[in-house]
Amino acid sequence: MNTKSLLLVLLCFTGNSFADGTLCARFKTFAETATVDSSVGFKLESDWSNMSIKCTHNQKESEKSFCSWLVVNSSKEFMRLNVTNLEQCLSNGNLIQNAFSYSKISATYSVTEISGLSQDIEVSVSYQYGNDIPQPFLSVEVSRYGG
Repeated sequence: MNTKSLLLVLLCFTGNSFADGTLCARFKTFAETATVDSSVGFKLESDWSNMSIKCTHNQKESEKSFCSWLVVNSSKEFMRLNVTNLEQCLSNGNLIQNAFSYSKISATYSVTEISGLSQDIEVSVSYQYGNDIPQPFLSVEVSRYGG
């Protein structure tokens, strides 16, 4: 098996294990802690210079707990995996996995009516990754709107 094929197999395996019910269940528990008066969020950031990952937050207990779990269970090397796995949770697994790519990718969007979450929750996502991005990131804010 050549190196590229092996890398793709490893990426698929890593992505599937992280996107299983553990990430989705933990994210949904985290998201439900948002209130009309107080959103919750985090920013997961890789640093390729020292192959590390950090998670910043606003010091709320649910943010601390989820960030601690993310730092241990996220891909340090491939932010794309972290983004794709979260998107699998937000779409209830209805996204088709994109092929591995070294291209620069970024987006900002909001999602509502997420399966398994209260209907008054909105998740705002922003991310950037690629081979020319020294500190790829995934930023998420969860808010609850009055209804």
